[in-house]
Amino acid sequence: MNFYRRFTLLSAVICASILLSTPAIASKENKYKHKPQKNTNWQQIDVPAHMQIIDDDGNKKDISPGCAFGYDSADPSQPLNEEHAYHFFFKQGKKDKLLVFFNGGGACWNDHTCLTSLSNVDNPIYNPNLLTDNSPNAGGILDSTRRENPYRNWSMIFIPNCTGDIHIGSKNTIYQDQLGLISGIPGAPVMVQHRGFDNFLAVRDWAKKKFSSRRKKSSLKHLLVAGTSAGSYGATLNFPYLERAFPKAKHALISDGSAWVLTQDFIDSIFSTGSNWGTENTFPIWVTGFEQFGNFNALTFNRTIMTSIANNYKVRIAQYSTAWDSVQVQFLNIMNNPDNPSFWKNISNKTFCEWNARMEKSFSLTASASNYRYYIGKGMDHTVLTDAFTKNFYYTENSAEGVRFTNWVDNLTRNGKKKRWNSLSCTDCEPPFDPQLCATL
Repeated sequence: MNFYRRFTLLSAVICASILLSTPAIASKENKYKHKPQKNTNWQQIDVPAHMQIIDDDGNKKDISPGCAFGYDSADPSQPLNEEHAYHFFFKQGKKDKLLVFFNGGGACWNDHTCLTSLSNVDNPIYNPNLLTDNSPNAGGILDSTRRENPYRNWSMIFIPNCTGDIHIGSKNTIYQDQLGLISGIPGAPVMVQHRGFDNFLAVRDWAKKKFSSRRKKSSLKHLLVAGTSAGSYGATLNFPYLERAFPKAKHALISDGSAWVLTQDFIDSIFSTGSNWGTENTFPIWVTGFEQFGNFNALTFNRTIMTSIANNYKVRIAQYSTAWDSVQVQFLNIMNNPDNPSFWKNISNKTFCEWNARMEKSFSLTASASNYRYYIGKGMDHTVLTDAFTKNFYYTENSAEGVRFTNWVDNLTRNGKKKRWNSLSCTDCEPPFDPQLCATL
């Protein structure tokens, strides 16, 4: 049965109070299940639907890992089927080096983005399906067979994305299927499980146990946190939690395809108390500069996020984007028209110009942090770390001053001992239209 047809199970007859109720924890034991994958070195780690972890303050914390629609209409405590019960992937490499990779998958935050967009199977703006576009065999930095990959020998964790909340949500939210396109009933309530942060905490809990010695001390010496697209935002905001989990390791962060060019309305609705994602309970507010949670400025958001992490942890941080990233521009257009899906694909040149100007200014100002660098490539491609959108990681991406991106990202974790590590930008970053247009807007 087509995935989207299954939403008929979530009809208006489901009482919102039942859907939003917190199911009892079935077991206090965290029974991860390991499944070897055929013809690959990746191992699938199945995660319980409900589990209990110990937080950084030593307190017990109940979490509910799962995907956006990972519940049964009759019993919300049970996963609907394999497509929604959560799992992640692990590949064994060097025991003292770990790459944690957050996968992309779009985002949703209101009735139309979370429900109406799913009626278009070819172009939903987020992925609620764990079995779709969530394979760790995504090439690029995750490919252990390529000698050119500087991280080919590292252990790797691949974190799938299926919750529509850029890996930072911890809340079940009821949306209205205004047109009845999903439920079949106009105005019907449908619940979306924004549990990306719960999924991440389950992964972190497993990783802490995996990389601890008999003396309960971490065996990790190097940790690279990376993500693409929506996963890039998750990698950035969850970086402080990984740093806390492995404080003795040398850390680095690479953010690919997420320039934080967002609207003020989006920031006010998501990064505030009572948001649909529950970010007041997941945002790492202890990081210097994050105390202004609920009062961020859209024009300085990227700089605030990146410099706060850079200054607080003194670790190397990098951002990548093409000059005219079509996917990021489309999301800016959606944020400008969140309740008008008919406008989502009609992206004006003005929106391209706005996004480009804000991205370049933000990256440039953020570079005031001595341990932050950026790489701006030419063109409209979205992301570079994997082959999900392009196959630029190894050879074709050298558009920023002729420096091959593979070498540039290698220097991210070499502490400058091999080569100088500079911020780079393409010199022929022409837009996909008359460049004079941006000058006149």
